[in-house]
Parts: sequence; C-alpha cells; structure tokens
Amino acid sequence: MARMKKDELSALVGGEIDNAYGAGSGELSYQISEALNYYYGEPFGNEVEGKSQVISRDVMDVIEWVMPSLMRIFASNERAVVFDPIQPGDEAAAKQETDIINHVFYKENDGFINLYTFFKDALLSKNGIMKIWWSPEEETEREEYKGLTENELNVLLGDPDVEPIEHSEDNGLHDITVLRVKNNGSAKVEPIPPEEFLISKDADSLDPKTARFTCHRSLKTQTELIEMGFSKKKVKDLPSWDGTDLNLDEVKIARDNLDEDTFNRDSNHEATRQIEVHECYYKVDFDGDGVAELRQITMAGSEILLNEPADRVPFVAITPVILTHKFYGLSLADLVMDIQLIKSTIMRGILDNTYLANNGRTAVQDGMVNMDDLLTSRSGGVVRTLGPPSQVMESMPFNPLPPQTFEVMGQMETMRKERTGLSQDTMGLESNVLAHGRTGVINQSFDMAQMRTELIARIFAEVGVKNVMRELHAIIQKNQDKRKWIQLRGEWVEMRPDEWKTRYNMTINVGIGSGNKDKQANSVMQLMEVQKNSPNVSPENVFNAQDKFVEVLGLGDGNTYFSDQPPPPPAPDPQEELVKAQIELTAQQVQVARSEMETNRQEAIWKHEENMLKIKTTDQTNRYKIELEYQRNVPGGLEVVT
Repeated sequence: MARMKKDELSALVGGEIDNAYGAGSGELSYQISEALNYYYGEPFGNEVEGKSQVISRDVMDVIEWVMPSLMRIFASNERAVVFDPIQPGDEAAAKQETDIINHVFYKENDGFINLYTFFKDALLSKNGIMKIWWSPEEETEREEYKGLTENELNVLLGDPDVEPIEHSEDNGLHDITVLRVKNNGSAKVEPIPPEEFLISKDADSLDPKTARFTCHRSLKTQTELIEMGFSKKKVKDLPSWDGTDLNLDEVKIARDNLDEDTFNRDSNHEATRQIEVHECYYKVDFDGDGVAELRQITMAGSEILLNEPADRVPFVAITPVILTHKFYGLSLADLVMDIQLIKSTIMRGILDNTYLANNGRTAVQDGMVNMDDLLTSRSGGVVRTLGPPSQVMESMPFNPLPPQTFEVMGQMETMRKERTGLSQDTMGLESNVLAHGRTGVINQSFDMAQMRTELIARIFAEVGVKNVMRELHAIIQKNQDKRKWIQLRGEWVEMRPDEWKTRYNMTINVGIGSGNKDKQANSVMQLMEVQKNSPNVSPENVFNAQDKFVEVLGLGDGNTYFSDQPPPPPAPDPQEELVKAQIELTAQQVQVARSEMETNRQEAIWKHEENMLKIKTTDQTNRYKIELEYQRNVPGGLEVVT
C-alpha cells in the first residue's frame, strides 16, 4: 500500500473536522451557550412587558457553592499528587520527582488558576479540557569575542548552539561575532475552552487518548504562527478567518457575555489578522503499512502546516457526572436549569401579585375624578372628585396567590438539593438550626450533602488531576535534556529528568470538606497517641504521622514544621569536655593504684605462704632427727612418723 499523498491526507483530516463532536457545534453548542446564559442570569425570552422579569440564579449558586470546596481540596496542599516508588530503594527518587512535578504545575504554570478554570468549565460546560505539552522556546543572544587564538576559536565554534555571523583575523588572532541559541523549553499546562475542542463521534470514553481523532481548534494571528516556527511565506498565503463558524461564535458570545455585533472577528492589520488553526491528533495509516499510527497534523484551512508522528494525545478531560460509554457527561448546570426556569416563573407571579396588592387597580366614574391626582401615587396624596368618593371610585378586587404556590417553591428547593446535594441548610447552618438541631442529625445532613461533592472531587482526581500529572511527568522526562536547578522548601535541588523512571502509580492527596478535615485531624491525633505507647514505632513512622497531621490542617508541607531525619547531636561544650577528660584520667589513675595494691597484696600472700612452708619443712626435719635419735637410744621405742 502506497504512502498517503498530501491532498489525500488534507481531505481525510478535513472530513474528520467536519464530522467531529464538539462543544462548538450543533446541539451541544446550544446546550452549553444556554447554560452560560443561565449562569449569567440572562432573560429567558418569555418575558412580558410590564410584568416582573426577575430571574433566579440557581445555576450560579450551585456552581459557586461547589467551587470553594473543590479548590480547598486540591489547592490547599503543595503536594496534591504523590508518585509511588516502583521498587525498594526508590523512595527518595519518587519523593523528589513528586516535589518537582508539583512545583512545575503549581509554580511555573499558575496551577491554582488552571485548576479553577478546569473545574469550572466542567461544572458549567459539561466537560473541562486540559492541554499538556512541551513548548520548545528558544532565545537568541548576540556575543562578540576579540583576540581569540586558533584553539579558542575552534572550541567556540564547536558548540552546536553557536552560529558565527561576523569574523575577521589579524596576526593569527580572531575577532568574531556569534549568535548563541539558548533552548529554554518548558512544560506547559493550560485549560482550553470547551468549544475549541473536537473529538470523533465514536469516542466512548472520557479519556481522549482512546479516541481516533482529537483536535484543538483556535484562532492564531499571523505573527503567532510565524513565531511558532512555520514558514513566513506559507503563513502569509493562508486565508484569514471570516467568522463563518457561527456555532463557535454562539458559545464565544455567550461566554464573554457580548452582543454578536460587537464580537471582533478580525483585525485590519496584516500582522495581527486571525487565522483558524486545527491542531489534530489522528490515528491514521499515513505510511501505507496497514497499521494506523498516531500523528500530529496541524492545518489552517486546507493547508497542512505540520505532519509528524506523535507519541501521545496532549488532552485530559473531566466531567462532574459521567455518562458511561460517552465522552461528554452532564454539568451541574444541566441538573438545575429547569429548576431555575420554574422558580423564576413562580417568583415573577408572586412579585406581580405583590405589586397588585400594593398598587391595586381602581374603577372610576368617567369625568368625576381628577385622573392626574389618581395616577400620582404618593403618601398623603389628595385625589379630587366631583362627587362622594365612594360613589365615583372604588378598588377592584384581585385574587391572592394560593398557598400551594409557596409549597411549589419549597419543592423546587428540595429537588435542587436532591439533584446536587447542595442547599442553604447544608452549605451554611443558620443559628436556629444549631440551637434546635441534634448533633447527629446535623452531621448526617452535612455528610449526605458532601457525598455529591466528594464524588465529583474523586472523579476530578482520578480522571483529571492524576492524568495531568502523569502527562506532565512524561513530557518533562522526554524533553528536559538539560539539568535544571529549582528551589524546593528553601533548598536548591538539581532536576535531572534523564534519570527518572517511568511512573504510572500515584496517590492523590485530597481532604474532603471541613467536617471531614476535623475527623481526619482527630484520627491522626489518636494515632500519634498510640505511637507514644507502642514499642514498634520508628522515627520515620512518627514523622509520617506528623506530616499527615500538617497536611490535614491545610498548613502546607510537613517538612516546614518537622524533620524527617533525626536532629544532629549538639556541639559539645569545651569546659564540659575538659571536666569529663579529668574525671576519666582520675578514674584511670585510681584503677592503676588499685591494680598496684592488689599486686602488692598478692605478693605479700605468696611470700607469707612461702615462709610458712619453710617453717613447716624445717620443723618436720627437726622432729624427724629427734625421733631417730630416740629410737637409737631407746630400743623398741616409737616409730618414726614421716
């Protein structure tokens, strides 16, 4: 099978773009723009002149209630994601990579704002889309050198990042001007508007990587495309965006809350004219080997600007309510838009009835009442009549609202709570609730309300934040080819991605809600009390408990308050060391004296025993002589005893 031609590829990609499913096309575009209008409290279009046009703000209330909890869960900890060790001895490397990835995400890429936008897009517009990519930024500096020797010149020109532009030689010495290209590439993380994302309609998973086709369509200026490295001649020949994509406009107008007539479609300046660009990731058999490979294909109109193999799809998606086997889920706005419409309609009726009660209609006899006086409504005002007022004018009766009207309002509030888990009594307890409510009932109410938020947070963690961090780790490992120093907790750490391991497993650190935080803090405190009385506790175990306690309290990194290494011994006091040495010397002298005394004692004992033995031997000899003499002199006398 032959390699695909450029025109064939362009037509194939163009067909995928036209048939793709996206928030900026068709029914999906209408649903998202409608949700945005409900969020802003725009009129429904059924308003009647002269009647109340008040609008309930349930969509905004629900989303703005959830956002603080989600941001506290994910942004209150400097290590929202912890990479797990792969094998024994890998703990230190995993910890350092964890610190570096969280630093790059939160510090170098405005992590808080990115997460806020990512989450809010999902809550309001069905899906939030995060894009992670490597930006190969280059910086060129002009350098001049004078009086270089031949060897010095060769060393300079041997640098692949150096390009000579001027050179002169005088008496064997060289003057040269060069351009030095510095590669300042960095990892980028950025949420993109949902209406700019396209995905093939057969996508049956929330993970964009499983789809055959994904695309980021955006408007770029001519200058931006040239700065991205595309041919200046080719870019100048590209057609300008003419604004014919009305679906894209519909969501854009709703998001920016603008009138369509005021939406600036293009610029009259050539360098800043807008060009519609499609950055596509497409699984296609381009080389004709019968196997579809992932390729990055960037197009402007029908012109292919870039076509190269790709190793990954740079998109991560989340949704608060997953619809199984579908890419697009449901937003919180989808759950409460109908409730906002019903509540607004009832509120308008209540207010119209209240206006009528306060300013009722009056029947008058024509010509018998001064109409200017009657139409001027003011306190203490006078209405002039040509006859008795009771005969020439009277108030017309009106029908008060039935009590069922207010019951319906209560039912709408209950319905909103059941759908979202959020209501006024669970998001902020009033004083009378605390005064008359039982603790168990209140805690149960909080727990039930937070279950929905917990589920949304868990979805965002598992399919969103975890995949973002995994992609960030992978692209830094692949593209960061130079060492880099970053400051972590007051210390400079060398960043060497070329030594990193490929990591897939990680732990998401989340703390759900203030109520659960109190429970977690109490649990950790109980654990630390148990550790005090347990013999099976190491210093590392104690630090881990302390680190977890700081994390639960939302005070940042535990290393700020505790050390994971035992403190070094204090420096010895010279005076104390001198006294200690003198004591040791005295003890040694006493020991020597005792040893000498013991030796002298043993020598005295040995000498005494020797003398006693001599005396005993002498006495025995003398006795033997006496007895022998006695036997000689006295026959039959005593026997000699030896």
